[in-house]
Amino acid sequence: MAKSEFRKYVDQAQELPDDVVLGNIVWHTVNDGAYSLTDIEKAFDDLGLNPSFVPRPTTEFNAFEKACTLALRATKPYELARGKVDGQMVTTEVGEIMAIRESHKDSEQVIRQVVREVRDHQKKRLRYEVVAELILMRAVADSNGKVRRGSHRLRATVLVDNLHRNEKAQVESVIDRWEAEFNRLYEFLDGDKVRAVVRNYLGYLNAVMMKDGVYFVHKNREDELLRLQTFVGTTLANGCAISMFPIPELKRLREEVVEAYQDEAVKELNEVVAAISKVRSTRQSITPAALAKLTEQYQNVMRKANEYTRTLRCTQDRTAGAAEVALESLDALRADMRAQMEA
Repeated sequence: MAKSEFRKYVDQAQELPDDVVLGNIVWHTVNDGAYSLTDIEKAFDDLGLNPSFVPRPTTEFNAFEKACTLALRATKPYELARGKVDGQMVTTEVGEIMAIRESHKDSEQVIRQVVREVRDHQKKRLRYEVVAELILMRAVADSNGKVRRGSHRLRATVLVDNLHRNEKAQVESVIDRWEAEFNRLYEFLDGDKVRAVVRNYLGYLNAVMMKDGVYFVHKNREDELLRLQTFVGTTLANGCAISMFPIPELKRLREEVVEAYQDEAVKELNEVVAAISKVRSTRQSITPAALAKLTEQYQNVMRKANEYTRTLRCTQDRTAGAAEVALESLDALRADMRAQMEA
């Protein structure tokens, strides 16, 4: 089978000498599924990847919430009655599960109500009522006060007697889907969680987003990037992959990367300034934790700036002003906190 022109380019680019390569253009595909946290932890250890990016297990509450959302998403309208309209037999009543809304939440349980709407053939609402409840009994603590994972309980209750057979099937389908999704989300990691792992790791490698979902990673991070690629393609499998191809050290390509980096840096610094302004304008107590978080945001941007200044040999024309404003805002926040402590 003949190779595509793109594949030929990738093969040729990978043979380029290291000193003429600027870095790699990278994008990734992570499909939804059920990924083992144990396998991910082991792969990170085997591949020497940074373990701080291994996610925590999903809590029963988060699994419950997302399972409700997925169960609702899978519903569709169903027929409840047929009759004659203008001499023709048509569906005169249609039911649809419209919401799975929270009705109660405390330290012991969470209750969500399954709400059904009935409409006529002109889409006019006829009835709107709760037909079932989905209940999560939260995990309990042992004698030492430590919450025992897996000690939660699920319960579903149908609240309406004599449901139409179509409606009964739909409500039962919602309950079955909810239970199945909860078990998957609680016992494993889904695609959203694993995609976040890959995105965050690319951020750790100081990747620059060239456009949505497409990144540039400098060649000095290539070894770790290749290990991350192995993790995604081998450990995750399931059609998951990190695709990458090297780009040569050319003035035009370097300028495109620098421009994208500076756009990103200015945006992130402006976000730091906006967050600081919000804290200062609320006139609430400024906590050391809030100051530390904002300082870390600023420092992360500046660490990346220093690396790209060095590796791309670029001047921080546009980021310098934004960085100065962000630093001044941080200094003002520190002064506010000192004044607050002295008052």
